[in-house]
Amino acid sequence: MHPSSRPFWFWAIPVNIVIIALITVGILAIDEDGGGQAPVAGGEASATAEAGPRADEVQRIESTARRDAEDPCALGQVDAPVAMVVYSDGQCPYCAQHAATTEIALIEQYVNAGTLRIEWRDMDFFGEDSNRAARAAWAAGRQSMYREYHGALFGDGEQLGPADLTEEELVAVAEQFGLDEEAFRADMESAEASAWVEANVEEASSIGAFNTPSFLINGQPLAGALPAEEFEAAIELAAEAAPYDPAGGGPESGHDSGAGSAPASEG
Repeated sequence: MHPSSRPFWFWAIPVNIVIIALITVGILAIDEDGGGQAPVAGGEASATAEAGPRADEVQRIESTARRDAEDPCALGQVDAPVAMVVYSDGQCPYCAQHAATTEIALIEQYVNAGTLRIEWRDMDFFGEDSNRAARAAWAAGRQSMYREYHGALFGDGEQLGPADLTEEELVAVAEQFGLDEEAFRADMESAEASAWVEANVEEASSIGAFNTPSFLINGQPLAGALPAEEFEAAIELAAEAAPYDPAGGGPESGHDSGAGSAPASEG
């Protein structure tokens, strides 16, 4: 066989021998210098990671929770200890994943228990189709069906595209809940709906939330379709260390918790 036709594993044999030798030398050097013990700093970092962040390690920014009792695009008690603001886009695949899995679990575990309030801010980062979807969700909220409509829109967590977000498709979702079609169409095309979406985008930009989904949990920024455990840890920490004070001036703002301010880019 000509050398150039040798299979890839032929060349892997001597390479593996060299790699094993280098690893062995490295292990012996570490053992000689430190008695085989891992550096103390590394051990402390691992222990901290397992235990989760302490209250004084969490950086918070000013909470954007509106806590408006008349807000149809929110769920949970207006004076719940923790408020989570959700910035999402109808065409964002990670938003769909979060809505179909983690969000449902958080509602069952924390919203229903009175610990958490969720406020949604639908946006149009992906263009006009996302804008239409956001306006449709707002229109459903006008008939007290925002949460149901929002959940049905994301469905099983699959990414939505322009074909899923045409006016007729959005109206069809509204019909599933028996919404008044004429009122739904009128609200979806209203100036109020457009203003709501625009305000959401401006609010997100003001805290540096330029990706979706982004979250603000009593001022603690999180981003992405993170595991449910990370949201649970943030909610429980906020409920303990920075709960909302309905009397006003509470640590939900992030300025009274002793945690300091996070840069906007962390949103």
